[in-house]
Amino acid sequence: MPIDFHLSPAEEGIRNAAAAFAAGSLKDAKKTYMSYQTHTERFQSTRPIYRQAVAGGLIKGLILPHLGGAGGSLIESAILVEEMYRVEPAASLTVFSTGLGLTPMNLTGKPEHNEFLEPFLNGKGEPLASMVFSEPGGVANYLEEGAPGLGTTATLDGDEWVLNGEKIWATNCAGWDFEGADLQCVVCRTTTPSSDKPADAIMILLVTNADIKRNAPGAFKVLRHISTAGHTACSGPHIKYTNIRVPAKNVLCPPGTGAAVVSDAFDCTAVLVGAMSVGIMRAAFDAALAFAKGDNRRGKSDLLTRQAVADLLSGIKMQTEACRALTWKAAHSLQNGPGDYNARRELALAAKVYCSDMCTKAVTDAINLVGITAYDADQPFADLLNTAMVLPIFDGGNVGIRRRHMQELMLSNDYDPWASTYGPSELPNGAAPDGKASEGGASDAEAPTKAVSHGEAHQDAARNGKAPDSKTPNDETPNGEITNGETPNGEITNGESSNGEITNGETPNGETPNGKTPNGETPNGKTPNGEITNGEGFNGKLSKVDAFPCELPSGELPNSEVTSGHPLGDEAWIAVESSYKDVRWDRQTSPEMVRLLFWSSHDMQPPTGTSYHRNYPVYQSKPALYDLQTRILPTPVGDKIE
Repeated sequence: MPIDFHLSPAEEGIRNAAAAFAAGSLKDAKKTYMSYQTHTERFQSTRPIYRQAVAGGLIKGLILPHLGGAGGSLIESAILVEEMYRVEPAASLTVFSTGLGLTPMNLTGKPEHNEFLEPFLNGKGEPLASMVFSEPGGVANYLEEGAPGLGTTATLDGDEWVLNGEKIWATNCAGWDFEGADLQCVVCRTTTPSSDKPADAIMILLVTNADIKRNAPGAFKVLRHISTAGHTACSGPHIKYTNIRVPAKNVLCPPGTGAAVVSDAFDCTAVLVGAMSVGIMRAAFDAALAFAKGDNRRGKSDLLTRQAVADLLSGIKMQTEACRALTWKAAHSLQNGPGDYNARRELALAAKVYCSDMCTKAVTDAINLVGITAYDADQPFADLLNTAMVLPIFDGGNVGIRRRHMQELMLSNDYDPWASTYGPSELPNGAAPDGKASEGGASDAEAPTKAVSHGEAHQDAARNGKAPDSKTPNDETPNGEITNGETPNGEITNGESSNGEITNGETPNGETPNGKTPNGETPNGKTPNGEITNGEGFNGKLSKVDAFPCELPSGELPNSEVTSGHPLGDEAWIAVESSYKDVRWDRQTSPEMVRLLFWSSHDMQPPTGTSYHRNYPVYQSKPALYDLQTRILPTPVGDKIE
């Protein structure tokens, strides 16, 4: 796979949409909320902004497609987070924290829980979701054997669960009116575990605002609102549950399965904290650069002509670029590999730790460059520093959580340090990374590479539903429950089949079908129906666009330009990016043939009355705020897309 940092049309569309939303709705948010005196009033004043995000499809974009959402890739989420955080972190965090609150739903993907997602799919109102995990006193060691574990408990009583305990730092958990969010995913401990192992007691209960209203007054209570140095328009209060009863159907993760979901959710958010860091670093660099070019400190030339100033600026710029590259690599690796789950996870942890640490350094360097003027509250630097300093200590503190997770990975006997870049190591004489013999000379087999989209972490089959280690992220600040803004769609989006076989027009042994080259070209540089593609195969941007048949071995797909698609029974549909804005829709019923549907991120609409298979994602674009680009829409058999 070639290394290419050019944004795809979909990624460019996300960036443009996010930048437009930031320049419009977010630009003056701080000016508005800082006119209020209290933290709670500031949070509530951002409600209209959140409503615009809902109407524009941002909240629906936090849910995976097969659950009815419009989620994209983890890289797209990183791009979205960077653009919005660069302009307004506090209001943005409320949006992304709803994404984290929805992440357990995306990871489990149970149809019986679809009713809980409806408020977040209809594009109306201001629904808030929260992943409620951290507790007073912290939860860094909640899976340690012999320790007290979580203080929040759930007891089964007939066909209801009774919830008791206190939580803190869970962004959005109290909702706009502080009577409870629309949806809370509460991480708790059953009082009747199956064993003495702490992880076997961990479960996740869904608590809705309607559930709270059915209970006695005071069953859900805010004990204290917390004012924070940064993110001053977010809400993550100290709350208490007292004998809250919820139906048995509200069990999202039964006892013994909750810890793994918590761990996987925070693996994804680790990448997005990297993106938040890049956004803050960009803002600091831009402000410092403008100052250095516009101020001379009573000298005869601008400050940027001074070597010391230029050195500081170039350092910030290089750190920002390095952090973005690491974040994008971590996002791509978590989604596509190579390497097994732990190898990909290590990059996510590295992005969180390195980027957040570099962010505080970059902002401090910018302050040193500007000097005493940076201490002026009318300048952005103090606010940027207040925002930056929480990044290393929330979403799993770097020292207490994330570096410990990296240590545990390195201590593993099968630790393969460069697998996430080059794939599993093949050492001489069949030695595995730990020196033990390994069949074929490689380390443990890769887990299947499937897509990570809006919050999905890869589930290693060897984990058997358990968290990969005994520690789980904690110590989130009120802003610490961070979402990636993504949802898993479980689809193959990197041109591979679910078992990792080559699917770019080759057969598994490298032979090419029907005389075509591996990328689908015919020897004369034409597409299978003879249309010119400028000497390029399916990876190229076509000068002419048409829907044409392409013969492929049964069960295989075209190359990495394919963003979605797989044969279903006797039907197969493939969607391939194109710079052309027209599209033709057609159907091919032979399992040996597929129709390539060339599409762009704009001006695409299927013909009225066209039917599609329920489980097959069909790309569709509808007018949305800031022209948010094409997304996936699943429809039942016989249903019409009007």
